[in-house]
Amino acid sequence: MMDFEDVTSKTMNRSNENLTTTSHGQGSGVLLNEQELKVFQATMSILCVLIVATNVLVCLLVYINKNIRSFTNGFVVSLAISDIMMGAIFFPVHLAVPDFSGIGYMTAISLLLGVSNVCCVTYDRYLSISSPLTYTMDIQQLFKRMIIACWSVPILFSLIPVIWDNNSYLIAHKVYIFILEIGGVIIPYAFVFAVYFYIFKQVQKCTNRLQTELSDQQTVQTKKKRLFFELKVARVFITIASVFLLCWAPLLYITTAVTLGRSDLVPEVLTVIAFYMLALESLINPLIYCFLKPDIQSAIRRTIRKTWRRDVTIRFHSKAAESAGIIIGTSNTNLRNCHNSNEHISAI
Repeated sequence: MMDFEDVTSKTMNRSNENLTTTSHGQGSGVLLNEQELKVFQATMSILCVLIVATNVLVCLLVYINKNIRSFTNGFVVSLAISDIMMGAIFFPVHLAVPDFSGIGYMTAISLLLGVSNVCCVTYDRYLSISSPLTYTMDIQQLFKRMIIACWSVPILFSLIPVIWDNNSYLIAHKVYIFILEIGGVIIPYAFVFAVYFYIFKQVQKCTNRLQTELSDQQTVQTKKKRLFFELKVARVFITIASVFLLCWAPLLYITTAVTLGRSDLVPEVLTVIAFYMLALESLINPLIYCFLKPDIQSAIRRTIRKTWRRDVTIRFHSKAAESAGIIIGTSNTNLRNCHNSNEHISAI
C-alpha cells in the first residue's frame, strides 16, 4: 500500500525530529515524545524477535516431523515464511529507516503475500472436501504452481507503481490503489469466506448422511473422525483469515482515506496501532497453528516427549556410569587391601 509510506514516514519523522514539541506547546503536535518513541521501538523489537522465533519453530516442526509434511502444511510453511519476512525485514527496516523509499512496496508485497497464501490454503481445503477421492492427485499436480504464483504475482503486482515513479498524486496511482484493495483483498476474501461456509455446510451434511445411510458403527466412527479433522483444520484457517483481515483493517482504512484526499480522517495514533496490529498478526499465526491445528499439536507433543525421554535416558546412563565407577573403584581398593594383608601375613 503505497500511501501508507507517506503517512507513516511523515508521522515517524516528525516524532524523530521534534521529540518533545507537544510537551512544550510548540508546533502542530507530535505523535510520539522521546519516551514513547523508545517504548515503541523496544516493544516492536521484542515483537520482531518473537515473530521470527515462533514462525521458524513452525517451519522446523514441519521439516523435522515427516508425518506432518503434507501439502496443507506446505502452504502453512509458505505463510510462516512471509511472516518471518515481516519480523526480520519489514519492521526492522522501518524502525531503522522510517523514510526508506521502498517501504510502500514492501507493505504491498506483505499484504498480497498474506492474502495469496490464505487463498491457496483455502483452495486446498476446498479440494479436500469437494473431491476427497482425487484430492491427493489434484493437489500434487497443482502444489508447485500454486506456490510459485502465490509469491510471484504479489511481488510483480506490487512493483507496478515503479512505472509512474510511485507518484501518489497521479490518477493512475489512485486507480491502482483501489484495484489493489478490491482485487487483492475484497474479492479474495469473499472467495475465502464463501469456501469455508461451503466446507462447514458439507461437513454437516455428510455427518447427517452417515447417521442415516450407514449401519456399520465402526465405519461411521472412522468417517466421522475424518470429517471432524477436516472441520478442525477449516476452523484453524478461517480463524487465520479473520485475524489477518482484522489486523490489516487499520492500514486499509489509512490507505483509503489518504487516497481519497481525506487524511484528516486518520488519527495519528492509528498509525502506531496499525504497526502493532500487523506485528500481532504475524505473531498470532504460529500460535494458532501450534494450539489449534491437530497434526502440529501432535508433532509438538511427540517432540517434547522424545526430548524428555532422551534427557531421562542420558541422565540414567550417566548415573549408572558413575555408580559403576564407584563400585569398580571400591572393588579395586578392597582387592589392594586384601593383597597387602596377605603379604603382611606371609612376612610374619
